[in-house]
Amino acid sequence: MKKILLSFFVLAFSAGVFAQQKAQSCCSQDYTMEELRAFMLDENRPQFPGGDSAQMEFIEKNFLIPHVLRQVSFQATIHLKFCVEKDGSISNIKVLRGIDENLDKEAIRVVEMMPKWKPATRQGEAICLPFLMPFRLRW
Repeated sequence: MKKILLSFFVLAFSAGVFAQQKAQSCCSQDYTMEELRAFMLDENRPQFPGGDSAQMEFIEKNFLIPHVLRQVSFQATIHLKFCVEKDGSISNIKVLRGIDENLDKEAIRVVEMMPKWKPATRQGEAICLPFLMPFRLRW
């Protein structure tokens, strides 16, 4: 059986593509892309409980690959956007760039299963913040 290698990189938004656009906020406040980038690089950004390695383990454990795809070598990335609310819950999950309807739905299902995150903070207070998560799939 081929081992699933799922890796992800929590990236700030692409510098060139969204540079001057206002973020389409799924939270109560709109942030510029520059503000979102600053949060993603800051220690006060939203975080999965246990950090990035725990998030990777969670995804590897819970992402189910369709039987048909297990038999071939495969590599792709699904780009998701969601909000990490003030209480750490996840809302408004959207596929920004998908690869296949079934794999996109599976990525959404895995994010919906995630435990509450540590929310972003600004000046010591929890805030709701949009978050971009690319899933890089390889097996």
